[in-house]
Amino acid sequence: MLSVCAPGRRELLRYPASLPGRVVPHWVNAVPAPRPLGQLPVVGVEDLAELALRRCHEGLQSGAQAVSVQAYAAIMRLAWQIEHDEAIPARDRALAELDEATQAVEVLRAAIIRKHGHDQWGALAGEVKEQLERDRQTRKMREHIAAAAQAVRRPQRSR
Repeated sequence: MLSVCAPGRRELLRYPASLPGRVVPHWVNAVPAPRPLGQLPVVGVEDLAELALRRCHEGLQSGAQAVSVQAYAAIMRLAWQIEHDEAIPARDRALAELDEATQAVEVLRAAIIRKHGHDQWGALAGEVKEQLERDRQTRKMREHIAAAAQAVRRPQRSR
């Protein structure tokens, strides 16, 4: 790590060696604290963002893009949200709404069974399941049509 150079070029070096007889800066011999045996390093979102940025730069230098700029922006946005804890309250609100909806369905189910009997609930539950399946198939077909339309439009844009 220590650098040796000709006189007059020392200012060009980023971290020159100290003169003979002087104390070496502490960071030259700094060794990171060892982890306990068998423990893997903890990788965070910051490390992922740093790796994505490095791959973006490598791709720009080589001409072959390894990570898209949009993917890097999404990673940075996620890192920022995690850092500022905005994603966690949104998730908690969504889970609370889901719990409320589940409780409402359970109350409705109990009321239908109490008033009309278990057979009526079975018939109603069957209708709801059929409608959900029809909605799922409709949504799948719409996604398929949208994907096909995008595939048709793409070649026209490149011309």
